[in-house]
Amino acid sequence: LLRPSMGCEPDVTGLLTKRFAGNRIVAIQMRLRRLDAGYGAEHTYWRDSDFLEWYEFLKEAGETHPDVQFVVMGRLQEKPLELLRLPNVISLRTLGLGLGHELSLLLRSDLFMGTSSGFAAMANFSEVPYFITKMNPGACRAFAIAPGSERLPFAGERQILVYEPETRDL
Repeated sequence: LLRPSMGCEPDVTGLLTKRFAGNRIVAIQMRLRRLDAGYGAEHTYWRDSDFLEWYEFLKEAGETHPDVQFVVMGRLQEKPLELLRLPNVISLRTLGLGLGHELSLLLRSDLFMGTSSGFAAMANFSEVPYFITKMNPGACRAFAIAPGSERLPFAGERQILVYEPETRDL
């Protein structure tokens, strides 16, 4: 299992005990590479998330689950301002923190939800419950699992792989 970055752990502990005290933490990562034109990922735009589905889900979750703080992972260039303005959503990068902090927080989250990506790989090698979307044949080949497998061979019961398109209802 992967461990948090020792240098980032004090900052993450402070966030969890002060800023996010009393909240359940859900780390999320939607892939929106097409918003970051300088990244040069045109050949993988098909892996991008549906922003409107995520946005509507997060808005509704803010009303139905006010005790949940969603922490969006990844590059700010991929995060529309509308997303960051939701009261139940925050990016650690807006606080001056970085990748090590995000990965450390992910390991202390109550849940990870997001696309099959680098952040999902961190969740894969943890005990954090997860719901990883955008699984595809290429990801299955990379993990050496049969297409449609609901779990990695070493995954826990609450660590689920999803192949269907992301929707707010899902």
